[in-house]
Amino acid sequence: MDNIMNPPVELEWGPAEIVLAYNDSKNTKRVAKTFCITDKEVKDILKKAKVKILPVKEKTVSDAEHALNEIGMSQKDFYKS
Repeated sequence: MDNIMNPPVELEWGPAEIVLAYNDSKNTKRVAKTFCITDKEVKDILKKAKVKILPVKEKTVSDAEHALNEIGMSQKDFYKS
């Protein structure tokens, strides 16, 4: 099996990469998953870098999806029938 697969490579990263990733996504949880660290560690790194942490926006729901949710139906169910 060693002949077929490449061995895993541990990538080195620092606070600069975390700040760049946060500036792209504006989501601390997504950045934490990307770098395999906790959300708290991401927030601490951002605070040290003096980056303003924005609150996560709630998912926006379209009018059509809202109407379907009111009658107890999802878009997935709607398109099945």
